[in-house]
Amino acid sequence: MKSNIKNSTKKLLLLVAATVTAASAVAIATGSSYSAYAETDPERDPVETSAVFENEQYTGTYTRRAEYRINDSGPLDQKRDVFSWLGFPSWENMAASGYKQVTVTIKLVMKEKYKGYQQVFLYPNEDKVYSSSAPRIEVEYGGNNLNKNYGNVYFNFKTLPISDFIKNNSLGLVVRYGATGGGEDDWYNKDMFMTVTVSKNIVREYSYAYGDNIN
Repeated sequence: MKSNIKNSTKKLLLLVAATVTAASAVAIATGSSYSAYAETDPERDPVETSAVFENEQYTGTYTRRAEYRINDSGPLDQKRDVFSWLGFPSWENMAASGYKQVTVTIKLVMKEKYKGYQQVFLYPNEDKVYSSSAPRIEVEYGGNNLNKNYGNVYFNFKTLPISDFIKNNSLGLVVRYGATGGGEDDWYNKDMFMTVTVSKNIVREYSYAYGDNIN
């Protein structure tokens, strides 16, 4: 009896896996909607969802609850967030079908430890060399006043060509952080939520930030 139960369970799991794989393949080929989520542990951090295709664009999300403390030692020496493009078709397939525009939106819950400016960068991969051309949004949380209270801030990067995210013939995206100002300018961020979309058209013409305690 136990052997039969194990065999039945194994067959059911194989059937579910095959169904999800087939559904995503059909959606990519036909342009229909599909949604496939990676198995996640509620206690795991961060969590990335598989890409969803709907409304003529591919969309993936990334969530990180843990708190990061950022200082002014440079974006390469901080904790970072790595987006793996889970469930997206290859960049070659997307580009061949006209999906060449990438739009990144990030929400952070943040606060200051010391007065300064806070920076968010987009890197194409785990580069170990600082890039002055990396897309960046800089804010002054709290304006001229030190603000040690958490608030929600949204970083809306302009739409970029998919080629900006390709290195060594593969897609990559690493979100890095920085700080600048006179003296110490440490800050904190947590509850990071990022949306990455690949579309045929430009979604956002320029980068900007808005939210609590942002002038």
